[in-house]
Amino acid sequence: MNFSKSKLGLEIKKFWQPFLLFFLIFFLIFNWSEISWIFNYKALSIFISNFFENKNQRIISEEKNEEKKEAIDKEVIEEFEYSEKENILEIPRIEISAPFFLLKSDEEEKILETLNRGVVMFSDFSLPGQPGQTIILGHSARHDWPKSNPAWVFTYLRDVIEGEEIILHFEHRKYTYYVTKKFTLKEGEELPSPKEGENILMLITCWPPGRLVFKQKLVVEAKLKK
Repeated sequence: MNFSKSKLGLEIKKFWQPFLLFFLIFFLIFNWSEISWIFNYKALSIFISNFFENKNQRIISEEKNEEKKEAIDKEVIEEFEYSEKENILEIPRIEISAPFFLLKSDEEEKILETLNRGVVMFSDFSLPGQPGQTIILGHSARHDWPKSNPAWVFTYLRDVIEGEEIILHFEHRKYTYYVTKKFTLKEGEELPSPKEGENILMLITCWPPGRLVFKQKLVVEAKLKK
């Protein structure tokens, strides 16, 4: 028997509707214990209420944690003396006062360009007052270079001795560090990790000054005064 497309469509419709109905009935029967709560108004309302309550609690908890963190950060910042200066590095021993600029440690081209204007603080490491390492890079040049040239800034970093002060003016707060040690890093060597809770400042420059090829880095380590 030959059917036209329209008749064939009508025949299919006659069968799929009863099939769908029977499928739904059997699905409800075999899974009733697991899904019966959907048809229970009280259970459904409790589920919805708990869902939104838990979601709201998570949001409130996250907001409280964020507020707590901001309060702690603010409290830490307020521990330090207000300064009219902003983003300035001072090393009284070697008469250094240089601006520093915040850059990420992987922005190599920007770092090299910026070192011609001052020194660079890595923004993806700890900032002054925070636990961890605060890292500042600066150029060192031959001793006969004028002090007005930023390439000269860390030329005499080697003359800084233990116990002397290094001052960072950051976001109108004054952070004072005292030098704990000096050391050199060979090519490929990494900086030592600070102790938990400490804020350690690392001043880093190429060593020795004025060479075209640098195989070492001079590091001055200083600890934050509280």
